Amino acid sequence: MRSFQTNIAGSNRLFWAVHSSLLLLLVWGCQKVEPELAKTLDGTRIQILGHAGTGFPATSNRPPINSRESILKAIEGWNADGVEMDVQMSEDSTLWLYHDGTLATQTNCQGCVYLKSSEALKACRYRNVNGVNVGENERLIPLQEIIDRFAQRKQRPFLYLDIKDPFNCPLEEAPALYFSRMARALNRLVLRYNDEAKVLIETSNSLLMASLSKLAPGIKIIYRGQPGDNIEALLANYNLYGLGFNYDRVSREQIIEWHDRGLKLVLWDVRIRKAAVEAAEKSPDFIITDNIPLLQAVIR
Repeated sequence: MRSFQTNIAGSNRLFWAVHSSLLLLLVWGCQKVEPELAKTLDGTRIQILGHAGTGFPATSNRPPINSRESILKAIEGWNADGVEMDVQMSEDSTLWLYHDGTLATQTNCQGCVYLKSSEALKACRYRNVNGVNVGENERLIPLQEIIDRFAQRKQRPFLYLDIKDPFNCPLEEAPALYFSRMARALNRLVLRYNDEAKVLIETSNSLLMASLSKLAPGIKIIYRGQPGDNIEALLANYNLYGLGFNYDRVSREQIIEWHDRGLKLVLWDVRIRKAAVEAAEKSPDFIITDNIPLLQAVIR
């Protein structure tokens, strides 16, 4: 009898342990940010940007990052406010969407984007992204293709351009000349979009920031770095629109201080619910996420 009662007691303890765990999961799964916190400090809502489209592939059926399919799905399928895209420049001054330093890591091509012609890049197909086999149906695309697609919309999405520095293959020209060419190429496409306020250019490269600030004072430059960087010197030397940080490296108090100085704040590395809640409660202007539906559920 004692053995039977012990088994019953053990079963009850197991039942309530499982029940409590499920309850905690349900509560956590329903966690949302309070409406008054899920806004920027000027009272507008936080803008949700898809990371390289719909985010980095997690399974074999996810589209490659920066691909046309991924970007269109983020905007037209999941109704994100915009997309972050990784941008590199070809040798003939065309801007292309690609993340890694060399083409071989994700595509069937070799070498670096900035040493290839646009004609050569047209032949590149994605094959493997972060260890996920994505097939070879998706091709590299020029930024202009996305610009032209969304420029026709009455409500244009934000295009957040993460500029990649060309350091994996030797440059065939002086860096200052390269970044001057890139600044001109970026400005052409910003003007082509017909909505300067909806194109944000993220970089930490001083040569590019200097070229952009001189060429197009109205262009929206986001400095990507760390909160401990010399922000004062950056503000004195460059025409910065905002600052971008990993969500867990910056406090709400710092964001308030920078907002008071007229700067916009962008937070990224938001993949899970905990990160989404923490990022939103700091009241940035933009959050870049690998999980658009999750972030929408948390703050909308």
